[in-house]
Amino acid sequence: DPAKGRAEYLPTLERPVILKWPLRNIHTDTAWYGDISIDKTISVMPGAHLTLMPNTKALFSQGAGLHVKGKITAKGLKNAGITFTSLKGEENSAWDEILLDHADGSEFAGCVFENATWALHVHFTSLKVNGCTFIKNYGGMRFRSGPIEITNSTFRENEIGLRSNAGNALITGN
Repeated sequence: DPAKGRAEYLPTLERPVILKWPLRNIHTDTAWYGDISIDKTISVMPGAHLTLMPNTKALFSQGAGLHVKGKITAKGLKNAGITFTSLKGEENSAWDEILLDHADGSEFAGCVFENATWALHVHFTSLKVNGCTFIKNYGGMRFRSGPIEITNSTFRENEIGLRSNAGNALITGN
């Protein structure tokens, strides 16, 4: 009924508004959707599970990263991948790294890692990486122990693609 008022609206945004992540520590199961700005290193504490949903972008400031002591799952879809990148700058080392330390059961699939110092830095973690792209990082991935599976992934335009010290890995189809 036009006599009861008028509704005005703006066109919908092409992308969601970037959410600046407010917490330094994640203590409970958490899911990230859309574009997340990270301006410091965020810790996923033991017992917590961080899930990145398809079509999510994690945008890191200089020196920022993730330290996963719990578990992380980032599984993109064919047309809705997950990107870990720099908020500003396209050179390698524009942000720090994703460090997994005793983060068993973590998994990355259909992800792009770009412009990091080390995209993935893994210690004492069973991890699966499938169908991911590591591009324009100083280092794509470094790890110790495992077991780690790296399958069907691409490493290009990194200073170092893979580095392992006393690692246990299945690396195939890359």
